[in-house]
Amino acid sequence: MQVPRKICIVDNNKSFRDALRFFIETKTDWEIIQEECSCIDLLKNGLNIQSNIIIIDINIPETDAIEATKRLLQHYHFVNITTLAMTMHCNKYFIKRLKEAGFKGCILKRDLYTELIITVDTIMSDEPNFKI
Repeated sequence: MQVPRKICIVDNNKSFRDALRFFIETKTDWEIIQEECSCIDLLKNGLNIQSNIIIIDINIPETDAIEATKRLLQHYHFVNITTLAMTMHCNKYFIKRLKEAGFKGCILKRDLYTELIITVDTIMSDEPNFKI
């Protein structure tokens, strides 16, 4: 049986978050239970521990989302959280940093609406997905 997907979205662009929410709500049976505009807000407000997937824009201005996610995963080590990075561009250096921070996958924003479902299914099966 598939584990229910309970999503936390972290992105500084409200229009993008709204579009992603619409996509998820119309194309999947996933539940979005939290949205934050930055990793700083997520750390400050706390993670809803019902979340099992955090989809994070790693290029949010004024924050190192990779380092913040690492701290978040350390703080919530008792919760089974899978993290997926979103980005406009990625390279081997970023992928290395993402893996070291505990991310399970990375998806380019341009591929989000065609690859998100398969990527989430992959990482929720404990298989990393860093196809860039």
